[in-house]
Amino acid sequence: MQGTNRLTARPAPPRELPVRVRPEGNLADLDCPRLFLLVHGFANDEQEAHASFEAFQSALAATSDFDSSLLGSVWEFHWPGNHPGNALIDLATFAARIPSAGWSGERLAHFLEHLGETHYLKSRQQLFIVAHSLGCRAVLEAIREISDNPAYQGPTIQGVFLLAAAVPVFECLSSGSYQRLSGQAGEYVFYSRSDKALKPFVFGAGQRMLGEPGRAVGRNGLPDDRWTLRRRTGLQHGEYWGNAGIAEFIAARLRSWPGPLPELALPEEGLGPAEITGPRHVSERHEPSRG
Repeated sequence: MQGTNRLTARPAPPRELPVRVRPEGNLADLDCPRLFLLVHGFANDEQEAHASFEAFQSALAATSDFDSSLLGSVWEFHWPGNHPGNALIDLATFAARIPSAGWSGERLAHFLEHLGETHYLKSRQQLFIVAHSLGCRAVLEAIREISDNPAYQGPTIQGVFLLAAAVPVFECLSSGSYQRLSGQAGEYVFYSRSDKALKPFVFGAGQRMLGEPGRAVGRNGLPDDRWTLRRRTGLQHGEYWGNAGIAEFIAARLRSWPGPLPELALPEEGLGPAEITGPRHVSERHEPSRG
């Protein structure tokens, strides 16, 4: 398995607000025809996030007929989703991390736009993204920012895999802020009704502190007419990155893209009963609402 590079929006301590995204690693890898981006969630420092990304890549490498070239160039996206140096404060500051995820997503979109301006492949690059928890909100914010920019020529987002998305369902409705990807792009949601971290009285409490009540996409997979495919799992919040079944599906999707969705003959170990809706036609994106 090849090593990964980093894109980071983390500021230097003691500052906490996201800064302009900067790449760290082999910059020549940014010219790869396919980019594969991994995005961590809430309350992860850099070491914890990197360990999760490594667990995911190990699970991918163990899938049937795995071909590392399918990933293209792998990049980790690090954003300030934790309180520096204090894990206890982390748990009490979820509401404060929601805007941070939004700002980080905007900065990621600006980086991708700049990438299209400076690298010769421009919009011919394919971008696949795997995100977890509150990192899903950062990704959806990036997509919204890109959608609002008619001059965008950066990498084309072909697939987004949302794991335990700590995103309110109402934001993903046709009237919400986060609209569908256009064209052949797919949005794949993995959710769990037993996810304790996304229970209404936990997730909802943090949302209400920000004035955004609502159920989590990662708890119930809603709205059910939105996603290209959704799969119900029996996983707890921290069990997604290293799960063999999720890795198997993502590897199969990469192998078959842009053809039909792969058969969902996934290993059931670590997964609960499956609930599948799809394949679905992904319609053109509506103009996003800022409401």
